This record gives sequence, C-alpha cells and structure tokens, in this order.
Amino acid sequence: MKTPIRLLLAASLIVCLRLDAQSANDWQKWKEEREQNRKSDPIEEALRDIAQRAHEREMQQRQLQHEAEMRAARPAAPLPSMDEFVTLGHPNGRAWLLMSEEFNSAYVRGHLDALAIHATPEVQDLWARCQCGPLAIATGVAAYYRANPAYARMPVAFAMKLFVWKSVGTGQNIIDAEAARMMSSVANAR
Repeated sequence: MKTPIRLLLAASLIVCLRLDAQSANDWQKWKEEREQNRKSDPIEEALRDIAQRAHEREMQQRQLQHEAEMRAARPAAPLPSMDEFVTLGHPNGRAWLLMSEEFNSAYVRGHLDALAIHATPEVQDLWARCQCGPLAIATGVAAYYRANPAYARMPVAFAMKLFVWKSVGTGQNIIDAEAARMMSSVANAR
C-alpha cells in the first residue's frame, strides 16, 4: 500500500519540478524580450536617462545639505583635551563632576578594594573609621569639588582622602593645608 503512494508522490514531484523549470524558462525569456524592447525604444531610453540625471541631482543636493548641517553642528570652541580631566595620571574634579553618580560610586568601591589590599594598616584604619559607603563618599567628593572650584585639578583619590579626614573629625585647618600642598604639587607638575 505504501509503495503506490510513494510512486504517486514521486511522480507529482517530478511534474512540479518540470513545471517550475518551464516557468523559470518562460520567465527568463520574457525578461530577455522585455530588456531587448527597452533597449530598442528610444523614448524609454531618453526617459531613463532623464530619471537618472534627476536622481543624481537630488543626491548631490542631499550631499550638500548634509555637509551644511555637519558644518553647523560643529562646536564653536574646540573640545577640551584629556589633560583637562586627568591630573598626575588620575581623574580629577572636572572628570568627577561629568560622571554619573553610579560611575563615581563604582570608582570609590574600586579604590576601597585597592586600599584593602595595598594600604598600610593606619590608612585602612582611617578609612574604616569613616564608616561611609561608596555612594556617600562619591557624593561628598562631588560636593567638595562644587564648593571648591579652584581645586578642580586635584586628583580624585586625594579629594576622597580629604573627605574621609573631614568625616572622622580632622581639623579644617589641616585639611586646607593638605589641599594647598596638593595644589602646589599639581601646579609644579604642569
């Protein structure tokens, strides 16, 4: 019983393939005839030529418009160099104030991890007494830079140290003296 069905299916498949081949041949012949007629018709050829030139003019106009828009979009002043955002090889207050709170918090977390591995026990103890989380330190440093715009070139790691000193009760005169000493180092490094 299965064999006649298989034969019937195979025969109908062969017929379909032949029809598809015939259809493809007919289609190809029709395309060739159409193309031949198009080439020999001077009016259609002239219309194609006119359409092609119109398309080329439109593309040139778009290109000119795009170039004009790009010239208008250029900033009037040159962009700041990376030196504006890095001091002594570290990000500074200018960079800090441009970054998101989440980024700054992650930076502080990385700094704390590095301190846990590399800092002396005294420095680790100082940071432990601070009892500030990364987000609190990040927002405190941002507030410090906003309150002291003259210290914008101070490296972030040093500003974090000053924040921690302030949070554990170090006197403001000591903090100001350290900040002035750091800014003197920054000025000498230029």
